[in-house]
Amino acid sequence: MVLSTIPLARLNGPEDPRTRAPSTAASSSIPVISPLASQPVSEEVARLLSTSIDTVAELEILLFLHRRPDGEWDPNAAADLLYLDRGLSQKIFRKLHTKGFLTFRDDPYLLYRYAPPKDVIATIDKLAGLYTERRLMVIAMVAARRPSSVQLFSNAFKLRRGGR
Repeated sequence: MVLSTIPLARLNGPEDPRTRAPSTAASSSIPVISPLASQPVSEEVARLLSTSIDTVAELEILLFLHRRPDGEWDPNAAADLLYLDRGLSQKIFRKLHTKGFLTFRDDPYLLYRYAPPKDVIATIDKLAGLYTERRLMVIAMVAARRPSSVQLFSNAFKLRRGGR
């Protein structure tokens, strides 16, 4: 990873040269890790994101469970810890179970456990590392998969050729 520096003056906003006072603080710098120095996304991680993860909330829950592979989780408890809606969390847990990432038991309570197929574990490990290192890029990849509800709404009003 490449470590670069950004002058503090740039972080504080634009300067007005008429009011600038001599300062040594403006010449100080802080280290910043360049996201461009990271490795590209592997094919298997890109495939996992494009075929199995539909929303950032799904990604968050999957990676939350990935970090706690030995625990059994109630969707409501996970929702509270991740600041998600409980109903949404329950739907995501069911969806991740359907996709094969989780197992569950329902006696005496419904609890889920992280249990992806063995051939996917290494890919999820890579995804977790990438998410730690380049979170915004991963979120952008997930968000780019689907058109937004605003886009879908606006598409409904597009004029089509031939009057159809």
